[in-house]
Formats: sequence, structure tokens, C-alpha cells
Amino acid sequence: MKRKAIKYILFYLLVALALLPLIQQVYPFVKVDKLNGEFEKVAKPKLLLNDWLSGDFQTQFDNFTNDTIGFKPFFVRTYGQVNYSVFSTSGNKGLVVGKEGYVYELNYINAYNGINYVGQEKIDSLIFKLEKIQDTLKKLNKEIIVILAPTKADFYSEYIPDRYSVMKKSKTNYKDIKNKLSKTQINTIDFNHWFKQMKDTSTYTLINRNGIHWTRYGELLAMDSIIKYVSKIRNCDLPNIVFDSLNYGKAQFTDNDIGKALNLFWIKDDLKLVYPVFRYDNSNVKTEKPKSLVIGDSFYWGMFSIGFSDKVFREGDFWYYFHNIYPENYGEGGVIPKFVALIDLKEEIKKFDLIIIMQTEPSLDKFSFGFIDRAYDMFFVTGNGMSKTSDRIKYYIEIMKADKKWFALIKDKAKKQKLTVDEVLYNDAKYVIEQEDK
Repeated sequence: MKRKAIKYILFYLLVALALLPLIQQVYPFVKVDKLNGEFEKVAKPKLLLNDWLSGDFQTQFDNFTNDTIGFKPFFVRTYGQVNYSVFSTSGNKGLVVGKEGYVYELNYINAYNGINYVGQEKIDSLIFKLEKIQDTLKKLNKEIIVILAPTKADFYSEYIPDRYSVMKKSKTNYKDIKNKLSKTQINTIDFNHWFKQMKDTSTYTLINRNGIHWTRYGELLAMDSIIKYVSKIRNCDLPNIVFDSLNYGKAQFTDNDIGKALNLFWIKDDLKLVYPVFRYDNSNVKTEKPKSLVIGDSFYWGMFSIGFSDKVFREGDFWYYFHNIYPENYGEGGVIPKFVALIDLKEEIKKFDLIIIMQTEPSLDKFSFGFIDRAYDMFFVTGNGMSKTSDRIKYYIEIMKADKKWFALIKDKAKKQKLTVDEVLYNDAKYVIEQEDK
């Protein structure tokens, strides 16, 4: 009887455990922390006869259930923790767990190995055009600087899993762009090389075990170097960065960005991280500050967010991937978001004294993100600064606005995607053009 009772108890416990996720899904009774990262929410499908008969409803409902099942974050973290702690692997296909727990983005390793190498001919063409652009800008009393940001795969190459070493090629975009730039008079700062030189002597961590960008400390060192470099080539005074104190502690800002993306309960992180309390000192500034434009990838976000564009320089724009224009693209205070494809480049360039192209290795297969080609075309071919697709984009935006039903769908889409209406208009117009070109 006791044995039978135990069997019943165990059976009902198993049933209860199986039902708990469904109960949590319908009537959440336990607070579960959401997963880190961006996920596309699956909408609950509507029951339509045609979808039912075709089987589409069942597929959609399965996807909805998988997306919303109770305790999903807990199960995902458990799966990820087992992969990380037991097998030193990642449940995230875009992330790689290396030796001693160092985490990488796969595209960084691929770029370091030369997988996305674009070829010497293309690199030669871009640098040739950039030289011509720089000569033209100098005549207009403007400077251009290429900044090569550090790449974690190169900085911590010794911790990359051995299985990726067989993929390594002799040529990479970083090596060839760096070598080509060194043979020109183009202003260049190679932080990747500099950080590697400081790696064994730096008191504090420059790139964290679980981060993909430079640490806040490394970022401030880079900012200080850029200030000194610009002051020299522009013969101007810029504010100094002054450290008032140093705070030590756990990873902050982007120092744990890809660590968070692993969605674990626990992650190894014992590197020495420091967070300076700093300020911009303008006491030495006696000349007018230059106005800056930075065309770059995510390595400039940290600098931009702590005032590098508007506190070090007179003011400045950040053209993210040569696509979104910040700060205008925040769309705050009634300001309409701006996109590079829709501007007159010639008129915009007139506003700036300094143009910086800042990129890290994985994005160098798209060196300057199209700026060099468009600026060269503007100065030496067509003579105008409009994007080749800008007129077509404007055309389709006007069509979407004029069609009441279409525009209503755009507004609904913007609400669901948490974007501005202008952003969705631009994205959809660009998509239409891409399909048209195909």
C-alpha cells in the first residue's frame, strides 16, 4: 500500500510539474526575469477556417506557445548554463565561448580569420578615392581621420577555440587596409595595434572577458588620444579629460554586453575593471573648437553617449553605419528622424571641420559604409551630393503617405515595432526599392 501510494504521489507530482508551465503561461504566479536581447514577439494567431484546413494555424499556434510558455526564460538559462559550464559552448549561434571562458561574437572571429576579406583590388580602390577626398577636404580647411578600433578576436586571439584556427587565411581586411593606409598621407589612428601593445602593461582591463567593445577605461584612453591627435593636426585647443577618482567593481556599460546575451545564471568574470569618475576640463581652450562628424559602428556609441561629440567638439553628428543620423534620429522633441540616404551630402559636409571614420575589424568589409564611394562620386563624378537612391526613396514615401490604407498600416507597424512613423516609412521604401532592383 505504501509503495502504491508513493507511485500515485510521484505520478501526480510529475503531472503537476508538466502542467506548471501552462498554468504560468495563462495565470503567471511567479515573477521570472525576462531574457536579455532583442526578440520578435510572436502574435497569437486568429482561428480562420482556411488556415485550419491548410495547417497554417496549427504551425502558428505552436510557434506562439513555444514563445510564451511559462518559465521559458528559466529553461533557456538552464540550457545555456549547462552549455557554458559543462561543454564550454554557447546556445546562441552568434556567440562563441573560448578558452578560460572568454566570449566572442562569431563575426569577430571570422573577420580575424579573413573570412569576409573583400580583396586587394577593392581596398586599393577605396584608399585611392579616400586620398582624393582628403586632398579636396584639405583645400576646404577640413580634415578626415580613419580610426581603426580594437577587435577582441585579435586582442585575445590566444583564447579563441582551436577549431577556428584551421579557418585562418593570410589576408584580412584589417591588415590590408592598415598597410595601404600606412603608405599614404591619410590621417590614421590604429587603436587595435596600440591596445595590443599595452595589453601586458596596462594596469586595468582594456577589453573585458564578457564584452565585445573596449571597456570604459579603454574608451577614455582612446578619447584622450583622439583629443591630442586632433589638437595637433587642427592646431586647436580641445578640452582635457581629467580623472577625479577611480571606482572598482563589476562589469558596467558594455563591459558585459555579450555576456548578457548568453542568458546565464552565472558567468566567469574576474578581470580587473575600473570606472573612472571623469570630467572635461576646458580651462586650456582658447581657440574655437572644430565641429565633428563621426561615421562609424557601435564602437562610437559609448563616446557619443558621454558627450564626446558636443563637449569635446563644438558640436557633432554621429552617422551610425552611414545610415541613421544622430542626435536627430532620436526623434525627440518633435524632431523628424534623418537618414543619410535622404540628405544632400555636399551641403552637410560644409557644416563640419572634421570627419572621422571609426570602425572595428568585422565591419571593415564595408569600409566607410559607402561614404567614400558617395563622397568621391560627389566631388569627382556627378558633382552633387544626393544619394542615387534618395529620389526613389522620397518617391515611395510620398506614395505611402498618400495612400490612406497603406499609411494606416505604416502607423500600426511603427507602434508594434516601437519605431517612429518616419523610420518605418524609410525602411519600407528602401525595402520596396530593393525588391524592385531584384
